[in-house]
Amino acid sequence: MMRQSMTLSATSIFAASVLLIPAAPQAQAEDFYWNNENYYCGVFGDSFNWNYPWDDEIPGETDVAIFDVPGIFTVDFLEHRHTDRAIIRSGLVAFHFNDNADYWPLNANPDTPAVVVGLEGGDVAGLKLSTGKLQAAYIDIGYAADSLGLMEITGDGDCLDYEKRLRIGAGGIGFLHIHDLEGLFAPAWYYAYLEIASESGSFGRVTVGPDITWHIANTGSLFTIAKGGTGELTVTGDSTIDCHPVIIAHEPGSVGIASIDDSEWLIDGTLDVGRHGLGSLDIRNGGTVTAGLTTLGVYRIEPHTFVYGEGGVGAVTVTGGGSSFSATDLIIGYEAIGKLTTAEDGVAVVTNNVTIAYLPGFEAPDSVGTLVCSEGGTIEIGGNLIRGGGNALISIELGATDDYYDYPAISVIGSTDDFDAEVVLVDDFVPQMGDAFRVAHADGGVGEFSFELPDLPPPLGWLVIQDGYDVMLQVVDNPGFGGTNGRDDRGEAQLPVSSGSRPHRLSFNGDYFWNNARDRGQFDDPAFWNDGASGVPGDDDLAVFDAAGIFDVDFLTEAVTDRLLVRRGIPTFHLSAESGYTLLNPLPSAPGIVVGDGEGDAAKLIVEGGPLNGVFTNLAFAPDAVGFLALQGPDASLTNDQHLHVGHGGAGILTVDGGSIVANGHGMIASAEGAYGQATVTGLGTLWTCDGSLAVGKNGYGELIISDGAGVTCLDAIIAQYLGSMGSVTVSGAGSSWYIDGTLDVGMTGFGSMLIEDGGSVFNHTFATISTYPYEPWYVAGAGGFGDVTVTGEGSDWTIDGDLYVGYISYLADLVISDDATVNVTGSLFLDYDSGDSTLAPGRNGSIHIGGDCEIGTRGYLVIELGESDYQTPAIDVTGSMNEAPAEVQLAEGFIPQWGDVFHIVHTGAGVGEILFTTPDLPPPLGWEVINDGFDVKLKIVSTVYGDLNGDGKVNLDDLFLVLAAWGTCDGCPEDLNNDGKVNLDDVFVILNNWT
Repeated sequence: MMRQSMTLSATSIFAASVLLIPAAPQAQAEDFYWNNENYYCGVFGDSFNWNYPWDDEIPGETDVAIFDVPGIFTVDFLEHRHTDRAIIRSGLVAFHFNDNADYWPLNANPDTPAVVVGLEGGDVAGLKLSTGKLQAAYIDIGYAADSLGLMEITGDGDCLDYEKRLRIGAGGIGFLHIHDLEGLFAPAWYYAYLEIASESGSFGRVTVGPDITWHIANTGSLFTIAKGGTGELTVTGDSTIDCHPVIIAHEPGSVGIASIDDSEWLIDGTLDVGRHGLGSLDIRNGGTVTAGLTTLGVYRIEPHTFVYGEGGVGAVTVTGGGSSFSATDLIIGYEAIGKLTTAEDGVAVVTNNVTIAYLPGFEAPDSVGTLVCSEGGTIEIGGNLIRGGGNALISIELGATDDYYDYPAISVIGSTDDFDAEVVLVDDFVPQMGDAFRVAHADGGVGEFSFELPDLPPPLGWLVIQDGYDVMLQVVDNPGFGGTNGRDDRGEAQLPVSSGSRPHRLSFNGDYFWNNARDRGQFDDPAFWNDGASGVPGDDDLAVFDAAGIFDVDFLTEAVTDRLLVRRGIPTFHLSAESGYTLLNPLPSAPGIVVGDGEGDAAKLIVEGGPLNGVFTNLAFAPDAVGFLALQGPDASLTNDQHLHVGHGGAGILTVDGGSIVANGHGMIASAEGAYGQATVTGLGTLWTCDGSLAVGKNGYGELIISDGAGVTCLDAIIAQYLGSMGSVTVSGAGSSWYIDGTLDVGMTGFGSMLIEDGGSVFNHTFATISTYPYEPWYVAGAGGFGDVTVTGEGSDWTIDGDLYVGYISYLADLVISDDATVNVTGSLFLDYDSGDSTLAPGRNGSIHIGGDCEIGTRGYLVIELGESDYQTPAIDVTGSMNEAPAEVQLAEGFIPQWGDVFHIVHTGAGVGEILFTTPDLPPPLGWEVINDGFDVKLKIVSTVYGDLNGDGKVNLDDLFLVLAAWGTCDGCPEDLNNDGKVNLDDVFVILNNWT
């Protein structure tokens, strides 16, 4: 279908001396549409291939060439051509240039780019270049929100020239793929800007390789990966890019990702990774990146005015032998958050100085910088290593492949400041007696490194050696293990005391390990702790259950410790009201209650009979940990003053059953990326109360199941909060309820779903959204959500005490109501609030009651499923008004309406617009009649045979008798065949004239 012609500027922008072969001038500027309905290939200069404005013309230098034909086709250029603009809106178009032919759209206005692939929302278009040259001042791929544009460049390398700017993902989604070129690809002029993901909400991806040489631009240009949206650059297969200054993640909320794999990136200028957004650069498999002054995590606003939330996060990772990152100067955390990691023999080389956590003297946001050398990764610094005044940390991660004795992790020609440092053991690596690790060497002198060291198995310990030029770590036999400090003969070494079995733990007065020699034991019996010689854990101690098997722990008196770790086995805590268990630690980084602490831990804790109390509780703290907490019976409870994480980093499972109670501050299910969390609250009287918000699928995959009369309450609720998350909630069974004393967002930036079934109910006290595009404070570019809610079954109910948005500036949203379920909205309903496709589907006697208006946007859609039920109650009942909308009618499986059936679809108190129905076919002679009196909309099953009043497909004596029986005033009755408000002789003549 041909789209309506656009109004465009017809301005020639280059002097005549620049034009190569100008086309013959047209009488006026026009939009020409390519006609390729019958040909897979056509010549640009053949008027037969153009629909408008005249059959014998082709677009000239003041005209717009529009390609809007689905399919895959080729446009041949036999000579030089000029138009004002070239726009590809649908189909995959290949421009093929013969010898000495090119195409030059002339428009020089950046607001109306000369070349656009994917112009408006809904466009899906591609352009392939393999020969000759397409040249323009401004080129956009994916121009508008919800448009998708693809450009592929292959073959002859010099086939695209953007003189001013190339944007991949200008406002929508854009892809640029450069591969299999023959020669150098050098498409840009002197001041040419390249942007990936230019605007908030846009997405752009550029892939280069293999074996590509790309000269992006000359001096004065700027290459931005994620200016305002989410942008990606991937370079592979021994390819080379050279360019001038680069910014990765330019604006607040942007996300920029660059990957250099077995390739080279030469940056003749500055490199900012995470200017104000989230930026990362990954160099691997022998890839190399060379740049000038480099900043990781930048807060840079001139003149300097501090604005919270606008500092960036930047990370560079160099992994693998032969992989390298080089810079003239490096700042890790430039008034923001930065991190450099070298790993597995990757190398970073800095010609001058490295500053970690730069923080100027005037008021500015905090600065955090981290330098990580992992498993043979190193950094070589030609100047000094400087601590910049912020929060600086050096992390040395040791593995079995490390050889840091002759080759220090950090080599400095100048000097270093004092630094806080930590040592981490990776991949279950355990150093052996005599191992030595050279952490740092500085020709000009090394400052003091204050280490946080992991524990080693007794009797091994660490010897720290600092002689003013070198910092070394050595593994020694520690005869004083447990309390004696040791020094080497230089007087600089310290042998720290062991403090717990995991490096992330804090130091406690004592770590007590449960001894499960028997199947049942008392918590306050020393015989069950270690060897029984040191009593039982107290309020300064850590209680650790790390014994395999199934066992019981009896609490005869109240127990108080600092922390509880359940790492293995399945213990059952038998508590009572008088003998509860309280954990005191108030730090979220060291939660008081942890089930499944470290990687590889797998544990289940069962609580019966009394209260378990803490400040923070974590199920599956680390990735690859499994933590299961079950509260059973009416007296069991968990009281948590602050956060409860169900699946913090690993797989966490919470079951609350049999009348037990959980109460906490904020609740989070699947907190981190890759985490899994499931919470099941079941049984009459069982309750989970969150005084704060409840996030189901915060970053990972979270599930909440409320069943069999149980209840959950919280302040606000979010299902699928952050980008990439998944969350689902099921409220099932009579009496099962979820009460939300605030807002509910289903699919905030991830994939969210909610099912209310079999008499379950959900109530939220203010507005609700299905599929959301959030703003401050958690806005992430390109992070619009996907949401669906289903309410089904008699007695099932969702009440929103405010407005309901089905699609709130997002992607896809669906609300389905069926089988005698109801949704009640006290405010207004907004279907498609500036979002993607949004569907409201009340069907099979499901209904929605709206106290305000029902406003339906351009991408809002009604779906009505009809089945065997009573349709006297309207499916959509609106107190206010409802505007026009498209609607699709579906029939439930096996259901066939009968003649005379009437289905009440909409009732309004203040007026309804036209409902444009798409209806399924019915068996002859049945058909559909739409009845809309301005306030009510109904569907009626009628005969398609005019005069057939009983639906038997014939007009005969039976129909005549029906007319006679209804004789007289009869406004709106079916026997009034000519709709004059009376059944009289005129209607008899209709019967007679259509007799069959």
